[in-house]
Amino acid sequence: MKVFKIEIENYRLLKEFSLDLEKELSLVIWKNNTGKTSILSILNKFLNPSERNKFFFDDFNIDFKKELKEKIEAEEVIAEDDYKPLAIRLRLFIEYTEVDNLSNISRVMMDLDPDNNVIVLGFDYALDYNGYTHLRKEYQEFEKKEQQKAQDKPGYKTRALIDFLHSNHTAYFRVGKYSLTYDPANKKASAVAYIDLETEKISIADIINFKYISAKRDVANKDIDKTLSGQTSRIYRRTESNDEQNRAVEDFKDRLSETDTHLSGIYKTLFEDIVRKVRDFGGVKINESEIEIISTLQHRELLEGNTTVVYKHEGDEENHLPEHYNGLACKILVTNDRIRRTLRSAGRI
Repeated sequence: MKVFKIEIENYRLLKEFSLDLEKELSLVIWKNNTGKTSILSILNKFLNPSERNKFFFDDFNIDFKKELKEKIEAEEVIAEDDYKPLAIRLRLFIEYTEVDNLSNISRVMMDLDPDNNVIVLGFDYALDYNGYTHLRKEYQEFEKKEQQKAQDKPGYKTRALIDFLHSNHTAYFRVGKYSLTYDPANKKASAVAYIDLETEKISIADIINFKYISAKRDVANKDIDKTLSGQTSRIYRRTESNDEQNRAVEDFKDRLSETDTHLSGIYKTLFEDIVRKVRDFGGVKINESEIEIISTLQHRELLEGNTTVVYKHEGDEENHLPEHYNGLACKILVTNDRIRRTLRSAGRI
């Protein structure tokens, strides 16, 4: 039994991605920032789900974000019969033979035809129709509040759908796990008929075991947070909520959003020389991803660290990718620049 094909949709750089695997060993080799690590990442999120290993809004493909934005902000609501769920998708094609023990996959076999020896496991992080209608309604309410704040507070920068989804997408998107129909004639999977693995209480771990060793090297150092801000945040999360406190929190978030805009402008000037050196050293060309340092108070837990290294694409000011979403080479460049500056300040070079 072996996985012979992987299909991915709408995950980071992988808009419509397909990978055929070799029988014994498959090596994925390509230039930096083309989605190699993302293949492992999405497998890990779906096959080893946990609270620390969940989906973030930054996992959404940029084109997928635009499609989502168009549908949510459209004047007319889509009829349920015409609605196609928006989703991050993963498909695993598994081939079995007569000599394999089929006990672990017997419950997910969709076809007993001896000529069809393929099962397809499908995973979705999807916005179903119920989630779509709720999201539209609640975003419209959010938008009205933002417009009112702009009237009440001169200079206030209203938050948009991207800001809303950064914090709230998990309220509308749901993870689904299925066994899908496989058509051997055109070698495609179909959701026309399927088995819902959650409903049938079928464990993925009984079918496939996935582990990987991460080579991640973060520019930021937030793995161990014993700072006062981190401790304050944990105390804050334990505090009971009431209407008065919720109003205070909302005002706090508004102030954070305003502060983010101001601080990001300061950071751009403050780190301009460093970013330029890293770009020149790494040979980054026009229209390739660029390093930027922004303030992200409103995108993180309240009262915690407030700077993040991100990457952006030329002409796209709305979407910033976290530094650990880019390839290892970019991180090494930034880390090496930091090491050189440290050694220089110590008089070592």
